[in-house]
Amino acid sequence: MKTPIARLLARSPFRALEQHAEAACATVEQLGRVVRAYVAGEEFSIAAVSRLEHEADEIKSEIRAHLPSGLLMPVSRSDLLEFLWQQDEIADYSQSTAKILSLLRPELPRELEESLLELNEKMLQTSKVYLQMIGELSDVLETAFAKRQVDDVVQRLAEVNRLEHEADELENHAIELIYQAEEMGDFARYHMLRVVFQMGEVVDHLENAGGRLRIMISR
Repeated sequence: MKTPIARLLARSPFRALEQHAEAACATVEQLGRVVRAYVAGEEFSIAAVSRLEHEADEIKSEIRAHLPSGLLMPVSRSDLLEFLWQQDEIADYSQSTAKILSLLRPELPRELEESLLELNEKMLQTSKVYLQMIGELSDVLETAFAKRQVDDVVQRLAEVNRLEHEADELENHAIELIYQAEEMGDFARYHMLRVVFQMGEVVDHLENAGGRLRIMISR
């Protein structure tokens, strides 16, 4: 019996890619909850993040395994697989960020806590816009890549790019605060740098996946 993903792929890979995007962005959303609990000093579990990352990984594997080589597609097979890889990195980095957070919870200066929350909200905002962009992909396909629908996706991508730039600025500010936090020990500073870098990677891969999507629908 075919799996649900296999049945989707027998017709088109794009709904399966949308399912994968939903799982990846759900992983980001769960990471956002972990970050908020971490800063608030509340108990938290990373189990939901790990479960969703595993779900995204399973969908990715199903797409790779069942993507028919003879299926006529309106996009390049190699572009599609590169897009899938970038999108899966969103979930991977979300999981690794949550794991790092679970290992150590140092006392943080209030300004750094606020900076982390700002970066966290920007990460979540970027993920939300990215998922909206993926949701518009079906319109592109249904209209045979009509310019208006492609332009709608490109407009969403421009918003993702803008949010990623703003996240970069917040990331740099958080890094500066970590280096300035003399009351934190060296290991605690290293730990928090890892957290900030990993959160930045989540946003970077949201932008990267969006860029690959644009290449995929523009050729």
